[in-house]
Amino acid sequence: WTALDAGTGSGILAIAAEKLGASRVEAFDFDPACVRIAKENARVNRCRRVRVTKADARDVRAFAPADVVIANLFSELLMASAPGFASKLQLD
Repeated sequence: WTALDAGTGSGILAIAAEKLGASRVEAFDFDPACVRIAKENARVNRCRRVRVTKADARDVRAFAPADVVIANLFSELLMASAPGFASKLQLD
């Protein structure tokens, strides 16, 4: 299974997804400090299948479809981003 982690922050949910068996995890945050920290945390936890980038949750076109979307966002941003997340769900 695969995951998309929106608003990754420290990367803890992306790391957990890999440790629980995800074959690919695309994680992103808008805050460059969070991206840097999440990358470091993934490295320290020996995650090889987590890719962390800087992106805006309202524009997820660049991301591959995923089986699971994890979104730790403020409610207003979550609601605004929901249609994009739904379009990324791999429903087969």
